[in-house]
Amino acid sequence: MPGNPANDMYSEPLPGETLLEEVLVDRESDDTGIQSNTTFGFAHDFLSTYLQGLPGAVLLFDGGIGAGKTTFCRAIGDWLQVSEQVNSPTFNLLHIHHGQRGVLCHYDLYRISEAELDELEFTDLWKSQVDHRFTIHAIEWWRHAGRVVTDLPVFRLAFDYGTDDDQRIIRIFRRIL
Repeated sequence: MPGNPANDMYSEPLPGETLLEEVLVDRESDDTGIQSNTTFGFAHDFLSTYLQGLPGAVLLFDGGIGAGKTTFCRAIGDWLQVSEQVNSPTFNLLHIHHGQRGVLCHYDLYRISEAELDELEFTDLWKSQVDHRFTIHAIEWWRHAGRVVTDLPVFRLAFDYGTDDDQRIIRIFRRIL
């Protein structure tokens, strides 16, 4: 599927990764419910398919601004039955949401350096579960961290623009190390 050439670097597996799935979804979901052909609906399908039975996961997000990363995080919050609105933690760097089904730690590392990460102890936080509950660490702009070390399973989601402005390509990779 053709996408944005600027995002080609995200479309191939990194060393130690395998491609699990590639889908074309509609960018916007509507208010009539979850539809599997949207970013929101696909997020629910992904979580139910790949994370069932796991203690949690670290999700590394690649993609440009407006590619669907935060929409995917909103769907994670919905899936975890988080009661508050899930928004991008652009200026806060981290939002932690406690839901009925688990915890969402949503990071935005766009404005941060590796040294600042160590100071904030984010690298310690995403190593494991929060409060011994099912935990998803969703990390936007993860490449600013250099590398992510964790005891939890790691998936990388690469978001790209489709040929139509209202479509997105999402590639799911699993770290196998």
